[in-house]
Amino acid sequence: VLAKEHFQKISNSVKSEAGAEARYEVAMIYFRQGLYKETEKIIFELINQIPSYDYWVAKGFILLSDNYLALGDVFQAKHTLRSIIGNYEGGGEILRIAQVKLDAILEKEQSDEKKKAEEMMKKQTEYDQILEDEMEGTPQGGIITPGKSGNSNDSETPETQENNENNENNE
Repeated sequence: VLAKEHFQKISNSVKSEAGAEARYEVAMIYFRQGLYKETEKIIFELINQIPSYDYWVAKGFILLSDNYLALGDVFQAKHTLRSIIGNYEGGGEILRIAQVKLDAILEKEQSDEKKKAEEMMKKQTEYDQILEDEMEGTPQGGIITPGKSGNSNDSETPETQENNENNENNE
């Protein structure tokens, strides 16, 4: 709490790189507390600060992507990281961190897609087995005709009985 208050004082009163860093630190504290809307608000203040400091803005964007993930917005998280990778000119650690985080998201998505495909294949196999089992238990390849299901309890109409007797006589 004291650290947050200290950083807030600096971020509000100092329009320098130290102020930008302080804003970032306040956003990080909010993020760690699970206060995602407050985190986003502080990051946007950092991004819109004049003068801006590219390093702290980029770090803010990386934190923003983490914030989006915490809120379940994977699309925005990926877009934010791609924006850093495509636009940040400082290089080094910022680009490496952004790429590692993006790769982790993409790998998780691929893993999730693979699991979904495997689940669908398993369900399809189970469904195919059920159909196959039903077909094996039904005479004439699955076509049920009155009086021909093999059950002695089948009740036949008089017309069906007469047709069956005629068919037997003709054979």
